[in-house]
Amino acid sequence: MLSQANQGQSVARNRGVEASTGRWIAILDADDVWHPDKLKQQLAVCHDADVVYTGVRLFGAVERVATTQHVGPETMPRPTSAQTFAGLLQDNFITHSSVLIRRSAWERVGGYDVRLQRAVDWDL
Repeated sequence: MLSQANQGQSVARNRGVEASTGRWIAILDADDVWHPDKLKQQLAVCHDADVVYTGVRLFGAVERVATTQHVGPETMPRPTSAQTFAGLLQDNFITHSSVLIRRSAWERVGGYDVRLQRAVDWDL
């Protein structure tokens, strides 16, 4: 178990990743839940990708599905890198807890920017 004085979410997450040893990094936010096969399915399709993200189901107040976004492979967009980047400039459509990122890519970008207080996932 890691422990440190409160220095913000970016510092804490970066420290957690630094303490980990796997080739892949996945962050599960406290208010999110993963599908039981999420990581298995992502690893099956990652191939040469540095980042793999999934669709999401948004939950309402009583743990019921309120809305669904990009649930199955038939509705999941398969944009090019340029299209993904252009889309992300307009809206952060990739849910943080859905991302699986290759450690080498994480290290290239330097993890979360500790100067930011908000939108650290979008910046990453």
